[in-house]
Amino acid sequence: MALFAQALINGITDGVFLAMMALGITLVFGVARFPNVAHGDFLTVGAYGASTVSDCRHWAKQIDRAVNDSLDWRSRIRRYFTQWR
Repeated sequence: MALFAQALINGITDGVFLAMMALGITLVFGVARFPNVAHGDFLTVGAYGASTVSDCRHWAKQIDRAVNDSLDWRSRIRRYFTQWR
């Protein structure tokens, strides 16, 4: 049941995203009476930016964890005994 609920939410989210893209193109064409071919470029740049920010947050967590582990004296002692003995 939980899998079905998650799949339903993912499907609705994807559908809303596609509908927003289609509505944006429709509104631009309706107002300007000219198809704006740059609309897809803006969507691509936005998706790339979101992906980059998501990756940066992931790497920031990894770096923070590594720094905290290296500064924590208990983890240094534990690492010494597990790696070198």
